[in-house]
Amino acid sequence: MPQGRRVWPSLTVDEHLRLAAGNRRDASWTLERVYGAFPRLAERRDNGGSQLSGGEQQMLAISRALLSDPKLLVMDEPTEGLAPVIVEHVENMLMQLGAEGEMAILVIEHAQALITKNRMRVDLVAEFFVRVGGTRDLVAAAAQTLGRRTLQPDGLRELPEGKFTGALRSITAQMTLEDMHERRGDYADRVKAMASESLAANGLELESVAIVDLDQTSLEFFDPSNAFDAEGLTALTQSIETAARCATRSNSRPWSTSATRTSRPSAACSKSTVTANMRGWNRSARLKSAARRSALI
Repeated sequence: MPQGRRVWPSLTVDEHLRLAAGNRRDASWTLERVYGAFPRLAERRDNGGSQLSGGEQQMLAISRALLSDPKLLVMDEPTEGLAPVIVEHVENMLMQLGAEGEMAILVIEHAQALITKNRMRVDLVAEFFVRVGGTRDLVAAAAQTLGRRTLQPDGLRELPEGKFTGALRSITAQMTLEDMHERRGDYADRVKAMASESLAANGLELESVAIVDLDQTSLEFFDPSNAFDAEGLTALTQSIETAARCATRSNSRPWSTSATRTSRPSAACSKSTVTANMRGWNRSARLKSAARRSALI
């Protein structure tokens, strides 16, 4: 199954599937079985390809592949561009198909993690709102750049996607994880400024950037053999150990505030440091579902 959904905007869901099914007899995967496996497609069977959401289009692309009765289903980045909740749904669906044992499924995903100034990997979900520029020159530039891509949602998305990714990577590398979290508005503004400049050449304007989700990548995705990851892991390990020591010290020996004997916490165990360290500890201990990996199901 190729990268990109390649859905025809003018054909309905049912027409897509009937074309894929052909006239094969004794097929393991039939229209009825596909609709049973993907109830959402059954509900949308009379809708055109352009009326489907990204997740629904991906279900349709997978269904077309299943109708060929494959022994091995190879999927290139099936969750690209999907919202986190849809990514989880697609993952569960693929796991279920693999568990049925009728075929082997190979899912190929390319790691696209962002790396901060302090060498932490970041899981980030951002929404970009783009429109065609309001001047005659910008409209002409957009028409020349976009052309027939306006009829192909996947092709249309690919054009600005690289510019957005480049801006996110560049600005993320200039800020620490704490800075990104505490100054989300500033981070979004800097990303917008960088992406807007490159979009203008295509006659497009970036209306706004919204940071929907921001968190440290789960430790299971850090590679100790990678120089960036090794440095980030070292700092994170030290942060976790400091937080644990400070928490133990705080619980076992309360700080005295008497006038005759004042015992203050060390700089490493100041309230702000403990709070920051514990925040990182909680993030690292929480395993997140991430779909940026290569997996054989």
